[in-house]
Amino acid sequence: MKIKKPAEGIVELRDIYVPFVGEIDEPDWISVFRQKVFNRLLSVPFPSPALEAWRKISFSNFDIKKFPANIEPLASIRSNERGSDKYSVTYFNYLGKKEKEIVEKKLYTLLNNHLNDFFVLYSLCFFSPGLFVHIKENSVLEKEIQLDHLMHDTSLMSCPLTIIFAEKFTKFVVSENFSVPATEDLRFICPLTQIYLEPGASSGYITQEKFGNSVIHFRNIRSELKENSVSNCFYFNLGGYKGKTFISSDLKGTGSLTNTYGTGVFNKREFQDVDVSINHIEGRSASHLKIKAVVTDKAHHIFTGNLMIPKSSRHVDASQINNNLILKKTARAEAIPKLEVFSDDVKCSHGATMGEVAEDQLFYLNSRGLSDEEARFMIVEGFLSEIIDLIPSERIAGELRLYVEEKLSQPS
Repeated sequence: MKIKKPAEGIVELRDIYVPFVGEIDEPDWISVFRQKVFNRLLSVPFPSPALEAWRKISFSNFDIKKFPANIEPLASIRSNERGSDKYSVTYFNYLGKKEKEIVEKKLYTLLNNHLNDFFVLYSLCFFSPGLFVHIKENSVLEKEIQLDHLMHDTSLMSCPLTIIFAEKFTKFVVSENFSVPATEDLRFICPLTQIYLEPGASSGYITQEKFGNSVIHFRNIRSELKENSVSNCFYFNLGGYKGKTFISSDLKGTGSLTNTYGTGVFNKREFQDVDVSINHIEGRSASHLKIKAVVTDKAHHIFTGNLMIPKSSRHVDASQINNNLILKKTARAEAIPKLEVFSDDVKCSHGATMGEVAEDQLFYLNSRGLSDEEARFMIVEGFLSEIIDLIPSERIAGELRLYVEEKLSQPS
Protein backbone atom coordinates (compact mmCIF):
# COMPACT_ATOMS: atom_id res chain seq x y z
CA MET A 1 0.00 0.00 0.00
CA LYS A 2 1.31 3.44 -0.88
CA ILE A 3 1.36 6.31 1.57
CA LYS A 4 0.74 9.91 0.57
CA LYS A 5 3.26 12.37 1.84
CA PRO A 6 3.22 16.17 1.67
CA ALA A 7 5.31 17.72 -1.10
CA GLU A 8 7.07 14.47 -2.00
CA GLY A 9 4.37 12.41 -3.65
CA ILE A 10 4.36 8.71 -2.81
CA VAL A 11 6.58 6.63 -0.57
CA GLU A 12 6.82 2.87 -1.05
CA LEU A 13 7.84 1.53 2.36
CA ARG A 14 8.35 -1.98 1.04
CA ASP A 15 11.35 -0.74 -0.92
CA ILE A 16 12.94 0.06 2.44
CA TYR A 17 11.61 -2.86 4.48
CA VAL A 18 12.30 -5.86 2.22
CA PRO A 19 16.08 -5.30 1.82
CA PHE A 20 16.40 -4.52 5.53
CA VAL A 21 14.75 -7.73 6.83
CA GLY A 22 16.60 -9.73 4.19
CA GLU A 23 19.90 -8.61 5.67
CA ILE A 24 19.18 -8.74 9.40
CA ASP A 25 19.68 -11.95 11.41
CA GLU A 26 17.42 -12.11 14.48
CA PRO A 27 15.25 -14.49 16.53
CA ASP A 28 11.81 -15.40 15.16
CA TRP A 29 9.93 -13.53 17.88
CA ILE A 30 11.57 -10.25 16.82
CA SER A 31 10.87 -10.92 13.13
CA VAL A 32 7.20 -11.63 13.88
CA PHE A 33 6.90 -8.42 15.89
CA ARG A 34 8.67 -6.38 13.21
CA GLN A 35 6.29 -7.71 10.54
CA LYS A 36 3.26 -6.78 12.65
CA VAL A 37 4.59 -3.25 13.07
CA PHE A 38 5.27 -2.97 9.35
CA ASN A 39 1.74 -4.10 8.49
CA ARG A 40 0.39 -1.40 10.77
CA LEU A 41 2.77 1.22 9.42
CA LEU A 42 1.41 0.70 5.92
CA SER A 43 -2.00 1.98 7.05
CA VAL A 44 -0.75 5.06 8.91
CA PRO A 45 -0.45 8.32 6.97
CA PHE A 46 2.76 10.29 7.01
CA PRO A 47 2.56 13.25 9.44
CA SER A 48 0.82 16.23 7.90
CA PRO A 49 1.22 19.95 8.72
CA ALA A 50 -2.55 19.86 9.23
CA LEU A 51 -1.91 17.99 12.50
CA GLU A 52 -1.34 20.27 15.48
CA ALA A 53 1.87 18.54 16.60
CA TRP A 54 3.43 18.82 13.13
CA ARG A 55 2.27 22.21 11.91
CA LYS A 56 5.56 23.99 12.66
CA ILE A 57 8.01 21.67 10.90
CA SER A 58 8.52 21.50 7.15
CA PHE A 59 8.97 18.21 5.29
CA SER A 60 9.65 19.95 1.99
CA ASN A 61 13.16 18.49 1.63
CA PHE A 62 12.62 15.26 3.56
CA ASP A 63 12.02 12.25 1.32
CA ILE A 64 12.00 9.16 3.53
CA LYS A 65 12.64 6.74 0.67
CA LYS A 66 16.10 8.29 0.24
CA PHE A 67 17.17 6.90 3.64
CA PRO A 68 17.65 3.13 3.28
CA ALA A 69 17.49 1.14 6.51
CA ASN A 70 20.59 -0.78 7.48
CA ILE A 71 22.01 -2.74 10.39
CA GLU A 72 23.91 -0.46 12.73
CA PRO A 73 26.96 -1.64 14.70
CA LEU A 74 26.44 -2.33 18.40
CA ALA A 75 26.28 0.62 20.75
CA SER A 76 29.03 1.25 23.28
CA ILE A 77 28.04 0.32 26.85
CA ARG A 78 30.08 1.57 29.80
CA SER A 79 29.68 1.49 33.56
CA ASN A 80 32.00 1.36 36.54
CA GLU A 81 29.28 -0.33 38.58
CA ARG A 82 30.25 -3.75 39.84
CA GLY A 83 27.91 -6.68 40.25
CA SER A 84 25.78 -8.06 37.40
CA ASP A 85 23.22 -9.11 40.02
CA LYS A 86 22.14 -5.44 40.20
CA TYR A 87 21.46 -4.79 36.53
CA SER A 88 21.97 -6.05 32.99
CA VAL A 89 22.29 -4.39 29.59
CA THR A 90 21.48 -6.80 26.78
CA TYR A 91 20.77 -6.64 23.04
CA PHE A 92 17.41 -8.09 22.06
CA ASN A 93 19.08 -10.87 20.06
CA TYR A 94 20.74 -12.29 23.17
CA LEU A 95 18.02 -12.07 25.83
CA GLY A 96 17.45 -14.92 28.24
CA LYS A 97 13.99 -16.45 28.56
CA LYS A 98 12.79 -14.24 31.45
CA GLU A 99 14.06 -10.97 29.96
CA LYS A 100 12.78 -11.93 26.51
CA GLU A 101 9.27 -12.26 27.98
CA ILE A 102 9.56 -8.81 29.57
CA VAL A 103 10.82 -7.14 26.39
CA GLU A 104 8.31 -8.84 24.13
CA LYS A 105 5.45 -7.71 26.35
CA LYS A 106 6.80 -4.15 26.48
CA LEU A 107 7.24 -4.02 22.70
CA TYR A 108 3.64 -5.02 22.06
CA THR A 109 2.49 -2.48 24.66
CA LEU A 110 4.43 0.19 22.76
CA LEU A 111 2.85 -0.91 19.50
CA ASN A 112 -0.69 -0.90 20.90
CA ASN A 113 -0.23 2.50 22.55
CA HIS A 114 1.04 4.16 19.36
CA LEU A 115 -0.95 2.61 16.55
CA ASN A 116 -1.26 5.93 14.73
CA ASP A 117 2.12 7.50 15.49
CA PHE A 118 4.14 7.24 12.28
CA PHE A 119 7.62 7.80 13.69
CA VAL A 120 7.16 5.60 16.78
CA LEU A 121 6.04 2.82 14.43
CA TYR A 122 8.97 3.60 12.15
CA SER A 123 11.39 3.20 15.06
CA LEU A 124 9.75 -0.07 16.12
CA CYS A 125 9.87 -1.39 12.57
CA PHE A 126 13.45 -0.48 11.64
CA PHE A 127 15.26 -0.54 14.99
CA SER A 128 18.87 -1.64 14.99
CA PRO A 129 20.14 -2.29 17.53
CA GLY A 130 17.52 -3.02 20.19
CA LEU A 131 18.85 -2.58 23.72
CA PHE A 132 17.30 -3.68 27.04
CA VAL A 133 18.45 -2.13 30.33
CA HIS A 134 17.12 -4.11 33.29
CA ILE A 135 17.57 -2.72 36.83
CA LYS A 136 16.83 -5.48 39.31
CA GLU A 137 14.67 -5.18 42.43
CA ASN A 138 16.14 -3.27 45.42
CA SER A 139 19.28 -2.35 43.48
CA VAL A 140 20.98 1.00 44.09
CA LEU A 141 23.58 1.86 41.46
CA GLU A 142 26.29 4.26 42.57
CA LYS A 143 27.70 4.77 39.06
CA GLU A 144 25.86 5.73 35.89
CA ILE A 145 25.29 3.33 33.01
CA GLN A 146 26.52 5.02 29.83
CA LEU A 147 25.10 4.10 26.42
CA ASP A 148 26.71 5.66 23.34
CA HIS A 149 25.16 5.40 19.86
CA LEU A 150 27.32 6.42 16.92
CA MET A 151 25.86 6.19 13.43
CA HIS A 152 28.07 4.26 11.03
CA ASP A 153 29.99 6.40 8.52
CA THR A 154 28.23 4.81 5.55
CA SER A 155 24.72 4.98 7.05
CA LEU A 156 22.09 7.48 6.04
CA MET A 157 19.44 6.28 8.50
CA SER A 158 19.41 4.81 12.01
CA CYS A 159 16.67 3.86 14.49
CA PRO A 160 18.19 3.06 17.92
CA LEU A 161 15.64 1.53 20.31
CA THR A 162 16.21 1.34 24.08
CA ILE A 163 13.87 -0.10 26.70
CA ILE A 164 14.71 0.64 30.34
CA PHE A 165 12.84 -1.44 32.92
CA ALA A 166 13.39 -0.69 36.61
CA GLU A 167 11.94 -3.06 39.19
CA LYS A 168 10.67 -2.06 42.64
CA PHE A 169 12.74 0.13 44.98
CA THR A 170 15.63 0.75 42.63
CA LYS A 171 17.79 3.84 42.15
CA PHE A 172 19.95 4.42 39.08
CA VAL A 173 21.21 6.83 36.41
CA VAL A 174 21.40 6.02 32.69
CA SER A 175 23.05 8.40 30.22
CA GLU A 176 22.29 7.83 26.55
CA ASN A 177 24.25 9.73 23.96
CA PHE A 178 23.70 9.98 20.19
CA SER A 179 26.41 11.22 17.86
CA VAL A 180 25.84 11.72 14.13
CA PRO A 181 28.51 13.72 12.27
CA ALA A 182 27.58 15.88 9.31
CA THR A 183 28.09 14.61 5.76
CA GLU A 184 27.49 16.06 2.30
CA ASP A 185 24.19 14.16 2.11
CA LEU A 186 21.29 14.52 4.53
CA ARG A 187 21.18 11.89 7.28
CA PHE A 188 18.18 10.71 9.30
CA ILE A 189 18.04 9.35 12.87
CA CYS A 190 14.87 8.26 14.67
CA PRO A 191 15.71 7.12 18.25
CA LEU A 192 13.08 5.76 20.63
CA THR A 193 13.63 5.34 24.38
CA GLN A 194 10.93 3.87 26.65
CA ILE A 195 11.37 3.91 30.44
CA TYR A 196 9.22 1.79 32.76
CA LEU A 197 9.40 2.48 36.49
CA GLU A 198 7.86 -0.01 38.91
CA PRO A 199 6.65 1.13 42.38
CA GLY A 200 9.31 2.93 44.41
CA ALA A 201 11.83 3.14 41.56
CA SER A 202 13.90 6.33 41.21
CA SER A 203 15.58 7.08 37.89
CA GLY A 204 17.90 9.61 36.38
CA TYR A 205 17.91 9.64 32.59
CA ILE A 206 20.33 11.96 30.75
CA THR A 207 20.41 12.17 26.98
CA GLN A 208 22.74 14.20 24.78
CA GLU A 209 22.17 14.54 21.05
CA LYS A 210 25.18 15.75 19.08
CA PHE A 211 23.97 16.06 15.51
CA GLY A 212 25.80 17.63 12.59
CA ASN A 213 24.23 20.27 10.37
CA SER A 214 23.08 17.71 7.79
CA VAL A 215 21.12 15.59 10.27
CA ILE A 216 17.32 15.38 10.46
CA HIS A 217 16.06 13.78 13.66
CA PHE A 218 12.72 12.63 15.04
CA ARG A 219 13.11 11.62 18.68
CA ASN A 220 10.81 9.97 21.23
CA ILE A 221 11.48 9.70 24.98
CA ARG A 222 8.60 8.10 26.88
CA SER A 223 8.22 7.23 30.56
CA GLU A 224 5.62 5.30 32.52
CA LEU A 225 5.59 5.78 36.31
CA LYS A 226 3.86 3.62 38.88
CA GLU A 227 3.15 4.53 42.50
CA ASN A 228 5.84 6.38 44.47
CA SER A 229 8.28 6.28 41.55
CA VAL A 230 10.46 9.24 40.57
CA SER A 231 11.68 10.17 37.11
CA ASN A 232 14.38 12.81 36.53
CA CYS A 233 14.81 13.36 32.80
CA PHE A 234 17.56 15.59 31.38
CA TYR A 235 17.35 16.33 27.67
CA PHE A 236 20.16 18.14 25.84
CA ASN A 237 19.84 18.78 22.13
CA LEU A 238 23.18 20.05 20.89
CA GLY A 239 22.48 20.75 17.24
CA GLY A 240 21.22 19.30 14.00
CA TYR A 241 19.76 20.60 10.78
CA LYS A 242 16.12 19.98 11.64
CA GLY A 243 14.33 17.98 14.32
CA LYS A 244 11.20 17.19 16.29
CA THR A 245 11.39 15.68 19.78
CA PHE A 246 8.55 14.22 21.83
CA ILE A 247 9.06 13.77 25.58
CA SER A 248 6.13 12.11 27.34
CA SER A 249 5.54 11.07 30.98
CA ASP A 250 2.50 9.08 32.09
CA LEU A 251 2.04 9.23 35.87
CA LYS A 252 0.01 6.08 36.52
CA GLY A 253 0.53 5.77 40.27
CA THR A 254 -0.21 7.89 43.31
CA GLY A 255 2.88 9.49 44.81
CA SER A 256 4.68 9.51 41.47
CA LEU A 257 6.89 12.46 40.52
CA THR A 258 8.45 13.47 37.21
CA ASN A 259 11.01 16.24 36.76
CA THR A 260 11.86 17.14 33.16
CA TYR A 261 14.76 19.48 32.42
CA GLY A 262 16.31 20.47 29.13
CA THR A 263 18.63 22.94 27.44
CA GLY A 264 19.75 23.60 23.93
CA VAL A 265 22.04 26.03 22.11
CA PHE A 266 21.20 26.58 18.45
CA ASN A 267 23.07 28.55 15.80
CA LYS A 268 23.25 29.06 12.03
CA ARG A 269 19.95 27.77 10.55
CA GLU A 270 19.25 24.98 13.03
CA PHE A 271 15.60 24.18 13.74
CA GLN A 272 14.41 22.28 16.80
CA ASP A 273 10.82 21.65 17.87
CA VAL A 274 10.45 20.02 21.31
CA ASP A 275 7.03 18.81 22.45
CA VAL A 276 6.62 17.74 26.09
CA SER A 277 3.51 15.97 27.41
CA ILE A 278 2.86 15.31 31.12
CA ASN A 279 -0.19 13.14 31.79
CA HIS A 280 -1.39 12.93 35.41
CA ILE A 281 -3.42 9.77 35.01
CA GLU A 282 -3.50 9.29 38.80
CA GLY A 283 -3.96 11.93 41.47
CA ARG A 284 -1.60 12.77 44.34
CA SER A 285 1.19 13.07 41.78
CA ALA A 286 3.53 15.89 40.84
CA SER A 287 5.44 17.16 37.81
CA HIS A 288 7.93 19.94 37.21
CA LEU A 289 9.08 20.96 33.74
CA LYS A 290 11.76 23.49 32.84
CA ILE A 291 13.25 23.95 29.37
CA LYS A 292 15.82 26.63 28.48
CA ALA A 293 17.05 27.48 25.00
CA VAL A 294 19.65 29.82 23.51
CA VAL A 295 19.28 30.84 19.87
CA THR A 296 21.58 32.88 17.66
CA ASP A 297 22.16 33.57 13.95
CA LYS A 298 19.02 32.34 12.11
CA ALA A 299 18.24 29.42 14.43
CA HIS A 300 14.65 28.64 15.42
CA HIS A 301 13.53 26.85 18.60
CA ILE A 302 9.95 25.89 19.47
CA PHE A 303 8.75 24.63 22.84
CA THR A 304 5.30 23.13 23.35
CA GLY A 305 4.29 22.07 26.84
CA ASN A 306 1.23 19.84 27.23
CA LEU A 307 -0.17 19.26 30.73
CA MET A 308 -3.14 16.92 31.10
CA ILE A 309 -5.02 16.48 34.38
CA PRO A 310 -8.34 14.61 34.10
CA LYS A 311 -11.26 15.25 36.42
CA SER A 312 -10.55 12.10 38.43
CA SER A 313 -6.99 13.20 39.35
CA ARG A 314 -7.02 15.24 42.56
CA HIS A 315 -4.20 16.76 44.64
CA VAL A 316 -1.88 17.29 41.69
CA ASP A 317 1.07 19.71 41.85
CA ALA A 318 2.39 20.72 38.42
CA SER A 319 4.61 23.48 37.05
CA GLN A 320 5.83 24.33 33.55
CA ILE A 321 8.50 26.91 32.67
CA ASN A 322 10.19 27.78 29.39
CA ASN A 323 12.94 30.43 29.19
CA ASN A 324 14.59 31.58 25.96
CA LEU A 325 17.66 33.73 25.41
CA ILE A 326 17.91 35.34 21.96
CA LEU A 327 21.42 36.47 21.03
CA LYS A 328 20.63 37.94 17.61
CA LYS A 329 17.51 39.58 16.24
CA THR A 330 17.50 37.16 13.29
CA ALA A 331 17.01 34.17 15.63
CA ARG A 332 13.56 32.97 16.73
CA ALA A 333 12.09 31.26 19.78
CA GLU A 334 8.48 30.28 20.44
CA ALA A 335 6.73 29.02 23.56
CA ILE A 336 3.35 27.28 23.37
CA PRO A 337 2.03 26.22 26.80
CA LYS A 338 -1.09 24.04 26.76
CA LEU A 339 -2.87 23.15 30.01
CA GLU A 340 -5.89 20.86 29.99
CA VAL A 341 -6.92 20.83 33.64
CA PHE A 342 -10.33 19.32 34.39
CA SER A 343 -9.87 18.78 38.14
CA ASP A 344 -10.56 21.52 40.69
CA ASP A 345 -8.28 20.27 43.45
CA VAL A 346 -4.89 20.97 41.85
CA LYS A 347 -1.98 23.38 42.05
CA CYS A 348 -0.69 24.38 38.61
CA SER A 349 1.57 27.12 37.29
CA HIS A 350 3.21 27.96 34.01
CA GLY A 351 5.43 30.67 32.58
CA ALA A 352 7.46 31.55 29.51
CA THR A 353 10.04 34.28 28.86
CA MET A 354 11.87 35.63 25.83
CA GLY A 355 14.89 37.81 26.46
CA GLU A 356 17.91 39.34 24.76
CA VAL A 357 21.36 40.02 26.17
CA ALA A 358 21.07 43.41 27.87
CA GLU A 359 23.47 46.10 26.70
CA ASP A 360 24.17 47.19 30.27
CA GLN A 361 25.27 43.63 31.10
CA LEU A 362 27.68 43.61 28.16
CA PHE A 363 28.96 47.07 29.07
CA TYR A 364 29.59 46.01 32.68
CA LEU A 365 31.50 42.88 31.66
CA ASN A 366 33.44 44.77 28.96
CA SER A 367 34.46 47.29 31.61
CA ARG A 368 35.91 44.42 33.61
CA GLY A 369 38.21 43.48 30.71
CA LEU A 370 36.10 40.82 28.97
CA SER A 371 35.67 40.80 25.20
CA ASP A 372 32.15 40.73 23.71
CA GLU A 373 32.56 37.01 22.97
CA GLU A 374 33.72 36.22 26.53
CA ALA A 375 30.95 38.36 28.00
CA ARG A 376 28.23 36.66 25.94
CA PHE A 377 29.50 33.23 26.92
CA MET A 378 29.46 34.19 30.60
CA ILE A 379 25.86 35.40 30.30
CA VAL A 380 24.79 32.23 28.46
CA GLU A 381 26.60 30.02 30.97
CA GLY A 382 24.79 31.76 33.82
CA PHE A 383 21.48 31.38 32.00
CA LEU A 384 21.95 27.62 31.46
CA SER A 385 23.64 26.83 34.78
CA GLU A 386 20.29 26.47 36.57
CA ILE A 387 19.72 23.29 34.50
CA ILE A 388 23.31 22.07 34.10
CA ASP A 389 23.97 22.28 37.85
CA LEU A 390 21.15 19.77 38.44
CA ILE A 391 22.76 17.02 36.33
CA PRO A 392 23.68 14.02 38.52
CA SER A 393 27.01 13.60 36.69
CA GLU A 394 29.94 16.02 36.95
CA ARG A 395 31.43 14.51 33.80
CA ILE A 396 28.38 15.32 31.67
CA ALA A 397 27.98 18.78 33.22
CA GLY A 398 31.60 19.58 32.32
CA GLU A 399 31.17 18.28 28.77
CA LEU A 400 28.09 20.44 28.26
CA ARG A 401 29.81 23.62 29.40
CA LEU A 402 32.69 22.99 27.00
CA TYR A 403 30.29 22.27 24.15
CA VAL A 404 28.31 25.46 24.76
CA GLU A 405 31.51 27.51 24.67
CA GLU A 406 32.62 25.79 21.45
CA LYS A 407 29.26 26.30 19.76
CA LEU A 408 29.00 29.96 20.62
CA SER A 409 32.46 30.58 19.19
CA GLN A 410 31.54 29.10 15.78
CA PRO A 411 31.29 31.61 12.91
CA SER A 412 27.80 32.40 11.61
